[in-house]
Formats: sequence, structure tokens, C-alpha cells
Amino acid sequence: MTWRTAAKRITGIRLPDFSRRTLQRPFEIGLAGVALMGIPRMSTDIVADQPLLILAGLLCLVSSQILLVVQCLRPSRLVWPLTILAGLGLVLVVGGQLLDATQGAALWRVDAWLGVTFAFLAILHPRERQLPALAVTGMLCFAAVALAGGVDWRPQLLAMIFTAVPIALLALARLVVVALIDEGIAHRVAGEVNARLDGAARDTLEVSASLRRETHDSLLHCLQLIGASWSTLPASDIRAMCRRALRKLSERPPEVATPDATTLDEALRTAVSDEPCSLAWDVDAGTLPPEVARAIGGATREAVRNVMKHCPGARATVRARCGADITRVEIRDGGPGFDAAAYPRGRWGLRNSIAARMESVGGAASVVSGTRGTTVTLTWPAASPPTSHRIGREARAWMAWTPTPLLVGSLANVTATHAGLSAPAATLVWCVLAASVVLAALRVRTRGLTDWEAWCLCLLAVASIVANDLWIDPLTTNGWDLWVPSLTGCMIILALPGRRISVALAMAAVVLGGAVAGSLLILGAHASLVTHYGALMAVATPVLMTLVLAFGAASISGTVHRARQSEAALRRRARLAAEREEMWQRWFLRARHLTGHFLSEVASGHLDPTDQETRREACRLDARIRDELQLWPGDSRLAEVLDRMRREGWTCQLNAEDPDPATFARVTDLLGLLPSGGDGRVLTMSTADGACTLTFTGTALTADQLAGIGPWVVTVDPDFTQARIPFTSTRSATADLVPQGAGVSPHA
Repeated sequence: MTWRTAAKRITGIRLPDFSRRTLQRPFEIGLAGVALMGIPRMSTDIVADQPLLILAGLLCLVSSQILLVVQCLRPSRLVWPLTILAGLGLVLVVGGQLLDATQGAALWRVDAWLGVTFAFLAILHPRERQLPALAVTGMLCFAAVALAGGVDWRPQLLAMIFTAVPIALLALARLVVVALIDEGIAHRVAGEVNARLDGAARDTLEVSASLRRETHDSLLHCLQLIGASWSTLPASDIRAMCRRALRKLSERPPEVATPDATTLDEALRTAVSDEPCSLAWDVDAGTLPPEVARAIGGATREAVRNVMKHCPGARATVRARCGADITRVEIRDGGPGFDAAAYPRGRWGLRNSIAARMESVGGAASVVSGTRGTTVTLTWPAASPPTSHRIGREARAWMAWTPTPLLVGSLANVTATHAGLSAPAATLVWCVLAASVVLAALRVRTRGLTDWEAWCLCLLAVASIVANDLWIDPLTTNGWDLWVPSLTGCMIILALPGRRISVALAMAAVVLGGAVAGSLLILGAHASLVTHYGALMAVATPVLMTLVLAFGAASISGTVHRARQSEAALRRRARLAAEREEMWQRWFLRARHLTGHFLSEVASGHLDPTDQETRREACRLDARIRDELQLWPGDSRLAEVLDRMRREGWTCQLNAEDPDPATFARVTDLLGLLPSGGDGRVLTMSTADGACTLTFTGTALTADQLAGIGPWVVTVDPDFTQARIPFTSTRSATADLVPQGAGVSPHA
């Protein structure tokens, strides 16, 4: 990156696609902190024996700084008032010095008087009239001081240099912040689970997932309670449940959420109102977005149902807290517990109705189960995984240039005044420290600093400041003899960004605490807080600004990313509504065709829900609907084949992750080769490692059955037989069944 490129970027800065007001917040907060630190130093000059004009001018300057702090923390229309007060204060102080000969040579301390104000106007209001007005006022006052004669030019030139240095530094820091925000947004987008899917595919998956959840919570729940041997619900309750399931199969899909918020308490109570489970209630009344409230309510309902199913008669405790940053819901029971890690992947309750439901809105679900009971925890938003806070290439490039103004200022400072050291010694020390800064900047540009490298830089900064305090005499020198803090600021700017917030705060505390402690112990309280206060400001300012800008940029990128997600969600709502309606109608038409007659018979009383044959039919329909849902919206022939096998005595389980239609068509043809009869036999189908694996257990397959699937059999064992069908994307669903490689002979 050349200086020409840097100049073009600074003058025509490219801002991210969000409001300028948002970008300014880190700078406003940082400048407010710097102004607050400078007010005590300016206030020490306000003493009773000062000439009236100088006293009035200092009061105006302090007042302008107070207004600047207020403007930064709570933006309002105070820019002109603080500019006028600052200009008036400058005129009064300079005029008072020129008119009062007893004050000696006029002092030009524009860095202390107006440094923060100039930085505020130049960075945050560069195109308005306040900056030119104050700049012209400053130049006229400086001309008056210069023409007065008897002026010590070295401190005045240094004051002007160190007025310009923070402005240049903040201009470069602005580019770093823009790059950090852009990279932060890009990182968050790249980290999304569905970022690799296009919009249409993602919407289809979302609609399909919501359809599966609704089916599980209504139709499958009803069939499971009819078919379960442990179910103790009276026949009247089961008939009422069948009527509700039938109504659900005729309903329109739930509308896409509107922007109105919903209370957490209302969402949870509505979700579990129809569940016959004893509940202990401890819920906050915080508000949530409607889609989030619906997701948490549905996941809570499924967790409560699990308590009812697996711990009949147990009492569940629902505890929910809706905080500013995170919402947490816990559903606890005192049952015997289970092994959550061994829970079958093909089961839908935990995985699809709880975990997937929370993930669909950016939340998370966890299950902890033991001998004392089970706890299901729902959190929204999901806890962010720990990050290394790595900074991208563009931000590192600008960051490497950012200390340049301070390097130039420190060079001017050590050239003009280096009390306590000879010129060669001061030059040698400056060169060593500047070389350390340059090496660190090069390392930042190429790959960034590691934590231990950043710690070394911070410790070098503290040691350098203490050394500078030792080689000067606080009684005979002024604050300009402390020129090391400018180089220390360079080290801070390079060391703090890219750290975890706890590490960055620890580094900042070490540097700032070491500088303050060393100054108080070596120079004394008066020098530290009065004559050499600017040196401490030179350390504290980059610490504060770097922390605020770096972590403010991270906060802004997260806020902007969330805002963009909300806008995208609104744009998708109309498209989702149409797609949801069409898919919903097609699926429930299919579900009504498969289960409508059975549910009607049970609801009307023509079928006894406690009869064993009714229970078995409910179990078969439950399995059939689960298979259809896993294959939906693809070909359902495999579900029909599995249903036929169950009616012949097979126990079949389909665990399909992202089923491949062509492969499942071949599996369907393979199962069709099995002769009828399957009493005592178990078939488990799963997809993993690029293939569909069929495992036959229970009663061993007959010779005729093995002969039908022999070319695909890979294992024949007394306890199980296994066949494997590799995935294919080039074969159509109607392709002929062709063996994929040699199998193990069934007679082996």
C-alpha cells in the first residue's frame, strides 16, 4: 500500500453500507474519554491570581471540552456552541498573555487547548463550517503570538505538530475501523451454517423443516400415543386428540412471522396449554421476536411431551429467563434419565422438534440426563464460539501504517528536546525503539502479532517510559522532555487489536498502570499531574482509543450483520408464504390420504384405541409417516416398500441424512427382490460415508433372500447381514439395478 493510495482512501473514504452515524460511535466514545482526561490538566491552570482575560479564556476552553463530552456521549446540536467557546477561549488566553507583560513570553499550547476539539471536528464533521472557522481563529492567534516576539519556538512548533498528529492518526484509524467492520461482517456471514446454500434452496429446507416439525407435533404425536404400550390416556382423550390431528391436516400453514414481539411467558403457556403434564412454572415476561417465541414454545412443548411419555406422572419444572443478551429456558424432570449420546439419530423428538427448531432461529438446545433426571436447555441466541479475534489482511495493512504520525511526532520531539541524554544517546535510543515499532508493524502487516509478541511489546513500552522518567529532572524540564510516550503509543496501537477482550484489557492495564506508577514514584505527584501530565495523556489516549475503536468495530459489525439479517428476513417473507402454502397443501393431502380414514374411525368411536390391532395399525402408520417425511418431497416408493415389509413382519427403521433420490431408487428395487416373509427380522437403513447401508438382524436371512440381494452383500455373519449401495448422482431413479462391484457370496 503506497502513500498515494493511503491519501486517496483518506480523502475519499469508502464507508460500509450502513449509516455514518453508526460508524461514528466508537470515535465519539473514544474522543469523549480523551476529553475527560484532558479537563483536569486544563483546570489546574485556573487559579485566582491569573489575569482576568486568561482566566475567562481557560474557563471557556474547559466549558468547550465539557460540551464536547456531552456531544459525543449524547449527540445533539452542540457542535457550534463548543466551537464558538473553544475559539473564544483561544482568543482570550492569547490576548491576555499579550496584554500582560508580567506573564513573560506568550505560550502557544494549542495541543492542550484545542487538540481534542480539532480532532473531533476533523474526523466527525470534516465538511461543515465549524472546522474552518476554528482553524482560521487558531492561525490568527498564532500569527499574533509569533509577531509578539520573544517566543520560544521549539515548544510552540511541537504543540502544532502534536495537534496534527492525533488527527492524522485518527484518519488512519478510521480506515482500520472500516476494514474491521467489513471483515467482521464477512466473517459472520461466512460462519453461518447455511451460507453455502443459495436462497431458494435454503428457503425450501426451512419450509420443509417447519412442515416436519408441525407433523411431528400433531399427527405423529397422536399416532404414537395410540400405539404406545405405556400410554394410559383414556379413550375420550385419544379421540379428542385424533379430532385435533384431523383439523391440523386441513389447516393452512402458520403465517410467516410479523415484526411484532411476543412475551416469553405467553408463548410458553400457549405452547403447553393442551399438554396433560403437571408443571411447576417460573418464567420471566420478557419480549421476543415472534418467530423466536414460536420456536422456543414448540421446543418446550416437545420437551414437556417427552416428560409425559417417558416419565408418566412425573412433574416437570419450566424455568425461563429473558435477559438483555440471552434468553434461556430449562425444562427439568426427576425421571430415570437416558444416554443422550446414544439417542438414535433417526428419532425426531430431540433432533428435529427441539434442536433443529432452535437452530432455525439462531438458537441452540442441549440435553443433560442422569440418574436424577433430565434437563433440556434452550438458549437464544446461541452462545458465540470462542474466537481468536484474528484481523483480516486489509485491516492489518492499515493498522501497520497507523503509528506513522506518532513516529514522526516523536522524531520531532526528540530532535527539539532531549534533556538528560546527549544527542547521540537520545538518537540511539529513539532508533532502537523506532526499529522495534517498525518490526512490529511489519509483523502485523504480514500475519499479525501473537499474544506473547504483543505482551513483549507492552513490557518494552513500560520499561521505556520508566527509563525516560529516570533520565530527566522534573524540577528543571518541561513535559516535552518525555518523548518516549509517543513511541509507546505506537506500540499500544499495534499490540492491543486482535486480542481477546480480557487479554487486551490486561495489556492496557499493565501499560497504563506502569506509566502512572513510574511517573508518580520517580517524578512525583506535581510533575505527573501538572507539568508532565501531557506525557501520561500520550500513553492513556492511544490505550483508550485503540480499545474503543477495535472492540467498537467488532460490536458494529455484529449489529449491522443482525440488521441485514432482519431486512433479508422481511424480503423473504412473501416468497416463503407462497412456497410454504404450496408444500403444506401437497404434504397434508398425502398425510390425509394415508392416515385420515384411521383417525376418523378412532375419533368417531368405530375403532377402539385400546384394542391391540388398533395400536399396531397406529404404530405402522407412525413409521410410515416418518419414512415419508424423511424422503419428502422426493419419491415415496421406498416408504411404500418399507410399509409392506412391516405388514409382513419386518421391523424397519430408516435413518436417512440428506437422502440421495437416485440411490434410494436403487435401494427400493433391491428391497423389492426380497421374497415375502420377515417375522422376527429387523432392517436398519442408514446413510453415511457416501453410501446407504442396509443391516439385517434378528432371524437370519434365508438362502432365497440372500440370493436376491447377494451382489450387494458385503458381510454375512451369524448375527447380522449387511449390504451397501454407494451413492450415485448420475443414475436416474428408474435406472436398472446394477451391482456395484463384487460382493461376498451368500454361501461364503
